[in-house]
Amino acid sequence: MREVAVASKYEKATYAGLARFINAVCSDDVEEYVRRLTAIVVMGNLDAHLKNWTVRYPDGITARLSPAYDFVSVSAYDEFRTEELAFPVNGGRVARLITLDNFRHLARRAGLEPDHVTDVVVRTVEALLDAWPQVRAGSATPAFVAAHIDQRLKSLPLVVEARR
Repeated sequence: MREVAVASKYEKATYAGLARFINAVCSDDVEEYVRRLTAIVVMGNLDAHLKNWTVRYPDGITARLSPAYDFVSVSAYDEFRTEELAFPVNGGRVARLITLDNFRHLARRAGLEPDHVTDVVVRTVEALLDAWPQVRAGSATPAFVAAHIDQRLKSLPLVVEARR
């Protein structure tokens, strides 16, 4: 987002605050925001700082969430094994501990409907589980990263809970 110095890209936001902003500025993209945040938690993209969230004005008037970029499973790398997200999800910063309750509370804090948000989270987890085998087979993902994602998809509380 504009007006935030690069040095502050980890300090000036929360994921609930970003949801409030997106809901206020480009409400049509709130579901996409929730999908991306879900993917960030599931894949271990712990470096999704403020500069990874931008809006654009394709018609010069209407704000839209910019296309996703810089989605990397950095939690596969030793220096990110703390599992700490760039910002908290309702107070929780450790990705491997995030559950649907964190998303429910985030929704409430952002002025969104909690049941709708958790429905989007569950559908996103299902889509990630369905797509991963094909993505894994058809990409040049390093073997250790692929194995790391495989493990996350089997064991993350958010994934386990969404499968029920």
